[in-house]
Amino acid sequence: MSTITPITPNIPLPAAQAGFTPRESREQQLRIDQVVRATVSEGGHERVWLNIGNQRFLAKTEIPLKTGLNLTLLVSRTSPRLEFQVLMDPLDSRIRQKLHLLEGPWSLDELSALMSDPELSSPGRREVWARFLELQGAAAQAATGDLARLSARLGLDYEALLAQGQAAGAATTLKRLLEDARKSGSKPEESTCEKIEPFSGLFELWQLIRLKLAQQSVEFWPLPLPRVEQGLMLAERGEGAVPDDGGEDERSWRVTVHLQLSGLEPLQVDFLWERSGLFLRFYCATPAQARFLSERQAELRRFVTALPLKGAAFCVGALAPATVLAQLLAGDGVLDERV
Repeated sequence: MSTITPITPNIPLPAAQAGFTPRESREQQLRIDQVVRATVSEGGHERVWLNIGNQRFLAKTEIPLKTGLNLTLLVSRTSPRLEFQVLMDPLDSRIRQKLHLLEGPWSLDELSALMSDPELSSPGRREVWARFLELQGAAAQAATGDLARLSARLGLDYEALLAQGQAAGAATTLKRLLEDARKSGSKPEESTCEKIEPFSGLFELWQLIRLKLAQQSVEFWPLPLPRVEQGLMLAERGEGAVPDDGGEDERSWRVTVHLQLSGLEPLQVDFLWERSGLFLRFYCATPAQARFLSERQAELRRFVTALPLKGAAFCVGALAPATVLAQLLAGDGVLDERV
């Protein structure tokens, strides 16, 4: 754990954040072993500003901290000066250990050769893999139902299915196939099983990220599709309520797809669904790419048929999917912020 020591705990908040109490009263509110949440309002390498509730502290820190970072702190001392210890969420620690796996391609193509290896292959596993490849191809054609089935086939809910007594459903997932393959072979240290480890690690990382982003009310799905080096989909419910046909309110959905296609620049597509229809926004890597897509709006409208397309916009600002995830996780303190 790293230490943060407030230097001046009596600095008043700006008027917009008023409501603070005198120094003596504030320090009495904090007790040893109390756990508090803090936000870094101004980051730095040695000194930072922290907001804790309606209190503001200028503090010394042993590690550089970014502005906007959320921290969980343990009050370790109150006299003669306040001192906090930074607590690490076990989930955050597990994510950091595997975060390097996001840097490379997320493609599962290499598994095809592994699944044909006699050491790893069996009729049951070949059937699971064949069904997954079939769903991969269908989902690549942007069929929503097939994309949902592909996500289920990945097995990111594998442990949850087992806990719910749904062993049959868990047995047909790719996660189960990888778990079985890891245990195959008489000499694991010399066998093809070693090649399974990176894929197993990537699956576990996807599961951990899914749990972490769920805490932010964001649903996460990786998209290991053909010819896609990295791909993911994020879904959030909108703030506003949209009345459905029965007169009841239903919140809108925002779905964002981030893709890194082989040999191409990153692409981000925002889907905003409301009762009146669908709105699309394309974020491209370059102005030329944005112009190219904009000139093909008529073709786009022919392909979008499930919902009425109310509008489409084209702009610049796409990031690689791995970078997007890194930024999301950094915002909640998962990443190591040391430079």
